[in-house]
Amino acid sequence: MKTNTASAAPAERRQHQRREVDFAASVRFSDGTARTCRVKNISPMGALIDFGTQPGLPASFRLIIASELFSADCELRHETGQQAGVLFTSSRAEALAKFG
Repeated sequence: MKTNTASAAPAERRQHQRREVDFAASVRFSDGTARTCRVKNISPMGALIDFGTQPGLPASFRLIIASELFSADCELRHETGQQAGVLFTSSRAEALAKFG
């Protein structure tokens, strides 16, 4: 007899595991301005960024993690409170090598 598995945890949709980190970073906008932030977790496909305040981000920007010599163009996926989830739209091979 089959049991009901509806209460089981949903399947993970991500192809790559996120790695918990705490990197100082900045985001650079198309108008040339920048804003500091912290990367809280990262994978070859994207990251979770914390701003300490409501982000209010545009749809796309560049993430720069100087200590890791890494930067990538990003697409905003969601904003929740002080954090934003982003999808890397460039530098994925480099991210896979560094954070995969």
